[in-house]
Amino acid sequence: MKLKYVFTTVLAAATGAVVALLYAPKKGEELREDIADKAEDLKAVALDYVELASIKGQELKEAALQSTEELRGTLKENVEGLKSQLSFKAEKVKDTTEEVVEDVKESVEDIKEDVE
Repeated sequence: MKLKYVFTTVLAAATGAVVALLYAPKKGEELREDIADKAEDLKAVALDYVELASIKGQELKEAALQSTEELRGTLKENVEGLKSQLSFKAEKVKDTTEEVVEDVKESVEDIKEDVE
């Protein structure tokens, strides 16, 4: 957005300079030279802005790639942590289930013995 305002300001200044040259009392050849000089100046400024836009675009691309890599790393760490937690919880549930099964078997055996 800032670049748009700067470009508009430069364009307005160049337009003002050309209008001022056209109204200045000079010979045709001098006027054409002045206009050509101003056009070259404007071209140089425009090329500077193109280069600046290219640099900013490259910086944004690099920042996006870096952010993506950081996010990927964070997600991978989180997934590994969750897998570890789930594995631990699953093992705990398995152990608890085995204990309950053993308790039930013992209870059944006790009941069998009491009945006999």
